Amino acid sequence: MAINNVVQRGGKVCAYDENGEELFSKSGELVRYTSSSVYARWGNKVCKLDAYDYVMNPDVKDEGGDWIWGVLFVVVVGVFAAYCSSDRNKPATQEQSNKGYDKQRISSTMRWSSSHSEATNKL
Repeated sequence: MAINNVVQRGGKVCAYDENGEELFSKSGELVRYTSSSVYARWGNKVCKLDAYDYVMNPDVKDEGGDWIWGVLFVVVVGVFAAYCSSDRNKPATQEQSNKGYDKQRISSTMRWSSSHSEATNKL
């Protein structure tokens, strides 16, 4: 016997065969159905029922969306760990600060000396 149609009527799930005869009517919330089974929710559980109203699987995982939260959590933790371990947040040492100052001083001296030598050559 195949399940042809399943409808939600108020708080009941009603399954019908190919002739329109009611196979079963059970309280719950319809999640989905196939030609051989009905998935209905009771509270936080989703159960799989066959055409004879027998429970085939008492706790089917609903829609499979829970793994997304796990992946999102891992990504957020990974990004946070990478951010915390980066060198951007660490204060520069005096030696590192002096190296930056020396580079600026050398480049400005080179600019002055090259412009000075050009002016001297024109004389």
